[in-house]
Amino acid sequence: MKKNIKDLTKDALDQYKKGNFDIAEEIYNKILEIDNENFISIYNIGIIRFTKKDFKNSENFLKKAFELNNKSEKYFSAVIDILLTQNKIEEIKNFIEINSKNFDSKIISISEEKIIHQKLLNEIINSYNKIESFNNNERNKLLNKSKNFNKKYKKNALGLKFLAAILINIENKKQECDKNFSEIINLLEKSYSINKNDLNLVFMLAGQYMDNSMHEKAVGLFSLSARYFPENHLIYYNKGNANIALGNTEKAIEDYLMSIKLKSDDYDSHKNLAKAYKDINDLENSYKVYKKMINLNSYDPSGYSGLGAISILIGKLTDAEKNISKSLELDPKNDDARQNLSICYLRLGKLEQGVDFSQKHVGAIKFTNKKELGNFKII
Repeated sequence: MKKNIKDLTKDALDQYKKGNFDIAEEIYNKILEIDNENFISIYNIGIIRFTKKDFKNSENFLKKAFELNNKSEKYFSAVIDILLTQNKIEEIKNFIEINSKNFDSKIISISEEKIIHQKLLNEIINSYNKIESFNNNERNKLLNKSKNFNKKYKKNALGLKFLAAILINIENKKQECDKNFSEIINLLEKSYSINKNDLNLVFMLAGQYMDNSMHEKAVGLFSLSARYFPENHLIYYNKGNANIALGNTEKAIEDYLMSIKLKSDDYDSHKNLAKAYKDINDLENSYKVYKKMINLNSYDPSGYSGLGAISILIGKLTDAEKNISKSLELDPKNDDARQNLSICYLRLGKLEQGVDFSQKHVGAIKFTNKKELGNFKII
């Protein structure tokens, strides 16, 4: 049975609430095939495009929706907001002037106030971009200006975010024992509650969670953000790191695999995945991932040393010797690789070479017989 516009609109809204923005947009486009002037669908596609940071197309859709329904306060405000996002102040002024006759003075006044607060916010952002060159007095002036802005405009997500950023800059210059990030976290959480579409804000807040050992909150934040940024591999990579910090290694493996699915050449995801597999004793998969790491970056010694360590554990001693030796060519001071190469020599039966190498480079290990070899940890 063919669905009508009402049913399709409900389906699209359900998909949007689940974070399935592409599917929601597809459904809205089906509605437009039936009725190409369905302003509700046009408006909602504009909102989806805004969510995806596609501001140019978002603007086009929102303007089109307003043309078709130019008495809607919601659509009027949406056009102003998308123009504000792109800092198109003069265009907003013209837009308000042209359409002022359609709305009461309160709506116009609110819209004009948005222009004022955007100008103030621009001043704060421009100053923040120069903050590294500021002295303490200049930093404090900027801090006070930002605090005053946020007292007046309490629900401005960007204002809260930049106040937090200024505080982070100030806190980072203090002695470790004097640092206090609770106010910063509170500001970032408020900003995120208003605007979940700011990826930079997500990483700022997650970074504060991670730095303050709030790893469960970081996992929750990344899980929610994946709905808004389903194609961003860094969401999953960092979620994996948070799960590792919590000891949830198997969940972390799922996250790293998803990161790699989205960006197949991401080296750091492969690196952490290989370590995670090793931690759960899945040596076969760890070996495969370390090999992939070397293909992605043949100049990082950690790939060779990791592959060498796993090769010892699974009995591929010739491979282990070759890879650990290569690691030491790239990083001669790697103590872990030195110890593993000593063990590798001894397990290959190269006793004299192993003892000699150990005494020269490892020092602390003394081998008296082959039975002792099993007691040493492969690093």
